[in-house]
Amino acid sequence: MVRRMRGYLNRWIWGCLLVLLTVGCAQRQPSERQLLSGRELDTMLQRAQDERRFWLTRYNTEQGPVFSGSFRVHTERFAVAEFIHDRYGTPSCGIEVRLRGPETYAALIDTSAGASWIEYELAQRSGVIPLGPTPVRRVPAHVDDTVPGILGVASRIVIDPVHVDTALLFVQAAHGPLKKFHRSTPRRYAPLVLGADFLRAFSFVQFHFTQREVLFATTTAYEPDPDRLVGVVPYHIRNGRMVMEGWIDNQPALFLLDSLGGYALAAAADEERAAGPPNRSNVMLGELVWRQVPRRALSDLNLGLPQYARIGRELLDRFVVTIDGNNRRVVFERP
Repeated sequence: MVRRMRGYLNRWIWGCLLVLLTVGCAQRQPSERQLLSGRELDTMLQRAQDERRFWLTRYNTEQGPVFSGSFRVHTERFAVAEFIHDRYGTPSCGIEVRLRGPETYAALIDTSAGASWIEYELAQRSGVIPLGPTPVRRVPAHVDDTVPGILGVASRIVIDPVHVDTALLFVQAAHGPLKKFHRSTPRRYAPLVLGADFLRAFSFVQFHFTQREVLFATTTAYEPDPDRLVGVVPYHIRNGRMVMEGWIDNQPALFLLDSLGGYALAAAADEERAAGPPNRSNVMLGELVWRQVPRRALSDLNLGLPQYARIGRELLDRFVVTIDGNNRRVVFERP
């Protein structure tokens, strides 16, 4: 009798272990992507709506369609969001947001991305509606990726207590994570990337990298602290990106800030560059001057847009960085 009970008990234990292993495997986040089938694309595009349904206005340009009336915010609102755990990649620049329900999702803030992106699965669950009848397609040029996205509208993105309504998001046309958007291999992929189009909805966005938090203000003007001010650099909008002018080794250059870049300086490889020792450069950005900055090649980091150099977190972490949208400038202050 005892032997029989032990047999039952052993089979029960092994059955429980098998169930746990099965559940664990089912909940493991996929790391590979699979392009949507033609049927899946057709099904998604059948839900497309004209932009006028969302009170958007389309302007056709040489770079493609541009929409006004998106990323709407209410006046006099503030939100402070803490950076979430480094499991979403290092250096961390991710926050938690809500869409149309109470669930929260990880969202990376990428200052070098001209547009915002969302995983296909999350777009389906959260009711993102494609714009049509002619879909707007784009490939994320700021990273080395060939999987396109289809532009859609999310009713809102919430960073409590701030609501950003009618948010435009490119839906990745593939199952799986936004893999190429993560600069390192994370333990978990964030399903949202918030780019420069999202950041420009605010009067200013302030990054406290050492304190691991970011402040969003919807309409309040920003006044730098004169006792902490290091430099102010104007920017202009080019293809949706915030572009600054400066110098690398006495040569004019265009710059992007890269809030996800785990490096100091990244630029296109230049074998003929004579100034400075190998793999180091002198950088001037407005009133800021950095000497002998470690330099990485964009291609080595799987980054696109070779016409732009990038300032990464190894330099940005030294400052409180404020994107002052009202005055189209970036303010650098001491922490």
